[in-house]
Amino acid sequence: RLGVDVAADGGDEFVVARMVGDLATIRHFSSGLANIHPMDVAGVVLREIRQAELVRAGLGTAAPVRVKIDAIGVGWGVAGILSAWGSEGLHDADIVPVMVSESTDREPDIATLRPHRKRDEMWLAMRALLQPGSDGPGSLRLRVDTRTLAQLRAPTIGTASTGHTKVESKKSLKDRGLSSPDRAEALLMCAYEPAPPTGRKKKARLSA
Repeated sequence: RLGVDVAADGGDEFVVARMVGDLATIRHFSSGLANIHPMDVAGVVLREIRQAELVRAGLGTAAPVRVKIDAIGVGWGVAGILSAWGSEGLHDADIVPVMVSESTDREPDIATLRPHRKRDEMWLAMRALLQPGSDGPGSLRLRVDTRTLAQLRAPTIGTASTGHTKVESKKSLKDRGLSSPDRAEALLMCAYEPAPPTGRKKKARLSA
């Protein structure tokens, strides 16, 4: 599974993360003018899709590579380009655009943690997967740098006026002098599976 944060909505970096089994890594990060054009960004993601397809072949599984992309801003165009390239046979990955500002469209597993938006749900899902249990460490292994670890720890969690759980925004983090958590949110995208568009509320599902 690949997770893509496309340096939008105040983001500083374009980041591609990958999860194979329970191991999560950062595969690419870049900033600046190289990330302005959706076609260039999509080209980097295509390269990572092909690398992931080689890993899939080595593991002997037929399951398609799933690519979750933050679809706000430039990300929407990137998702569209990658979907078109899939139709042309350049890859056979599932391209899943995720609008992180939307409602979760499902009921939470835990009544005391009711995410307000998909971004909140992603953060709560990742923290649950990393939380150590009585029998040992969490469900995921991270092979990442110290900057990524700092970003995963940075956001605070509060409660909105509606009673929903709300994770600190990128703007608030920057106001506190912290960097935008682009590497962390690319990792979140790897593990996150948005609710299918059935119109019915479903319980949140975490993938590990």
